[in-house]
Amino acid sequence: MSRLWRQASAFRTALRVRQVMTDTTLTAIAAPARRWRLFPALLAQSFAAQWIFFAVPALYLATNWTMLSGLDNYRQATIIALLMGLFTLTVPVGLAVMLVLRLVQYGVLEKPASPIRALAGELRQLAVNPVRIVNGLPAFAAMIFFNKAMIELKPCVTMME
Repeated sequence: MSRLWRQASAFRTALRVRQVMTDTTLTAIAAPARRWRLFPALLAQSFAAQWIFFAVPALYLATNWTMLSGLDNYRQATIIALLMGLFTLTVPVGLAVMLVLRLVQYGVLEKPASPIRALAGELRQLAVNPVRIVNGLPAFAAMIFFNKAMIELKPCVTMME
């Protein structure tokens, strides 16, 4: 019974965090002058709500360290090298794919009068309203940690016995 009670309590806590995020998001949308002042609070709440995206890569990095610590020429990937690769290839390709998919979505599903104007309006709204950016930053940061784990493990696969 106590396990079920703990699960229900954890679920209620998650609902409260989600409600607080929703309330803060609505406040940020309703008050244009305060939108960017709420950015740090929204960011903290977003990271708190999406903590599992960091637990999995951290566990992966810990298992990498355990498996690879006995190898003589095991090298760790530096964060600077990861960020360079991320910003020179991953982010531009990801943005291009998202742009193409959004334009296809306009053509197939939404069919606005002017897809370019609709896309420009969405980009303008993204720059004005930080809520969408805040929701994507935790996943972006988790992707960096996951890439670090993959980059460290891949070259060592052939050396492990």
